[in-house]
Amino acid sequence: MQSEARQKQKLVFLGNSFVGKTSIIERFVQNTFDPKSQPTVGIDFISKNMTIDGKTMRLLLWDTAGQERFHSLIPGYVRDAQCAVIVFDVTSRHSFESLDRWFKEVKQTRGNEALIVILGNKIDAERVVSADEAREYAIKKDILYYEVSAKTGKGIEEAMEQICLALPTEHSLLITQSQVNQSQFEQQTVASNRKPVHLDQNGLKQFQQPAAVKNNQCCAKSQ
Repeated sequence: MQSEARQKQKLVFLGNSFVGKTSIIERFVQNTFDPKSQPTVGIDFISKNMTIDGKTMRLLLWDTAGQERFHSLIPGYVRDAQCAVIVFDVTSRHSFESLDRWFKEVKQTRGNEALIVILGNKIDAERVVSADEAREYAIKKDILYYEVSAKTGKGIEEAMEQICLALPTEHSLLITQSQVNQSQFEQQTVASNRKPVHLDQNGLKQFQQPAAVKNNQCCAKSQ
């Protein structure tokens, strides 16, 4: 039986436009990839349950827009996040060089209260940023780094498992079993080098907008 309580963790995905934030989330939650995916407009939200070592976390995955015109919205979503996942494209030097800006923004908003993770996406393509260079950057900043491909799915589940294991659970919110409708989720066992990890096959998609954002009507994802 699963635990009586669940940890609710907020993960905010940050990074330049076209680095693949939306594609990573869709691959993780729905195991799909859309090569014609459009850039996120404002903020998008989707949730997924993940169970590790008999403890279930409800991951609240916030997909943010990389466009400069939406940049002012981001601190409000980072402010109460347990984790900031900064994504860059290994085929784009510019996206890698932008990591500093995103890293500083998270630090200014959350200090040391949030886990910071870097994901290097598009490792299925010809890269211009080497794995060693990216790892050296992560070591310098003392943060986690993983490489993934949203297109093929390589590294996605493993990275998300490791992120869950590293999440600052002392800041987690607890929601009771009665607050989660288990019939909405179909669980699948995923092999790992550690212990079996159970991933929900179907995500529960929602759109939650602060009042200030609603007034601007810029939170809906473009179709």
